Amino acid sequence: MSWSDYQGPDAPRGVVPDSAVAAPLSIGLVIGIGGSGVQTISRVRSAVYGGRPDAAATPSIQFLGIDAVDLSKQVPPLPPGVGLVAREFLNLTTRPFDAYEYVKQVAGGDSDLQHWWDATYQVPSGPLTDGLKQARMLGRLAFYRESGNLTSRIAGAAQEAIQLRAENMRQGNVGTDPTSTLKIFVVASASGGTGSAGTLEILHKIWAATKPNGINPEIRLFVYLPGVFESTVRAVSAVAEMELSNQSANAYAFLRELDHFVQHSEELHAKVAQPSATPYVDIPRGQLVKQVYLVDATIDGGGRLSKVTDSYEIVAETIYQFLMTDAGRPQIAQNGTNTDNFLTLNDVHGKRRLYCGLGVAAVTYPGETFRRHIRARFADWLIRDLLVARPVDLSTQVHDVDGTKQLLGALQDHYGEVRSAALPQEAKELRAYAEAAPETL
Repeated sequence: MSWSDYQGPDAPRGVVPDSAVAAPLSIGLVIGIGGSGVQTISRVRSAVYGGRPDAAATPSIQFLGIDAVDLSKQVPPLPPGVGLVAREFLNLTTRPFDAYEYVKQVAGGDSDLQHWWDATYQVPSGPLTDGLKQARMLGRLAFYRESGNLTSRIAGAAQEAIQLRAENMRQGNVGTDPTSTLKIFVVASASGGTGSAGTLEILHKIWAATKPNGINPEIRLFVYLPGVFESTVRAVSAVAEMELSNQSANAYAFLRELDHFVQHSEELHAKVAQPSATPYVDIPRGQLVKQVYLVDATIDGGGRLSKVTDSYEIVAETIYQFLMTDAGRPQIAQNGTNTDNFLTLNDVHGKRRLYCGLGVAAVTYPGETFRRHIRARFADWLIRDLLVARPVDLSTQVHDVDGTKQLLGALQDHYGEVRSAALPQEAKELRAYAEAAPETL
């Protein structure tokens, strides 16, 4: 039997494929931009390689985190055992990034920078080592400086994801996902300086790194809105209102840009930070991304998530389900809910219906209590159905036993003897009185 024989409604129940049957390959690339993106994809990576029992695929998945601070400086700190390895992370400020000096060096003769740089912007002096200050201009400048490096890192990760390894082939797994389409998940915040400024740059670099190699990128973008961070900002910031206002402004600008280039994807190459450093790539009109998930802290039915890490966990679990489980994989691989058909429709303004929310639910059983009930039910079944089972035709089976026939014969003889016995007059009267009692009473 092949793996497909164990799938679908006609699969044999209770049958688990043996170790000789390889699970289907899950081929994908997961990119996190900024601190929120790195926090999320680190959790996805931990789940993918954590040996979870609900995993129904063999991962051929690559991760790339992009931020302006090192992994050790993430806020909040990454949980124990959660993180990225060196080749999966790119720090935009590993090379000292003094924005003031950099602009002085390149602004004069670099036409790309002149197209979008705001000459009135007050550039901070000195190396930036602790993030991009929630400043979109600084963020775009950082991505501008690393343009070529970003393209090569994304290209390498994409090629690594679709490359079939020797161990997969030894297991008989040649892949079930078409290598011409690569599922890519991008996670960023709309509120800060890294994700808000760099997401469009990264989307362009994905197309530039994959399409010339015959790979069609199918991109799903997860965007954290300012509400995700509001509780944390109010709890720790001395200037909370100003910071929240900055985040809202960043998100507004980000969403306006994203919405424009989703509809006019063919314009993106000319508008990115450094187009001259990237080979021209023709992005089909309206096809920049497959779907956009907007993530807020508001809970359907009332209330809000109190911790920003709760949002990270929800998005990470969603991506894990999409990549690794029988519950999520059909949603993006086999169109389990006709989502693909819906995404082809336009709204009343002629724009694609690609924005959506997400929800993940889990049922947690009290493990020991559940197992105790299972054991009790098994014991009950064992006793009732095996040890003292009552056949449907029990009366027929009983009559067919020789001992039962002999017993019935003896009882009939005794009954006849009793009926024919000579009784005293008092006994006859008592019997007659008893026989008439039901009617007379």
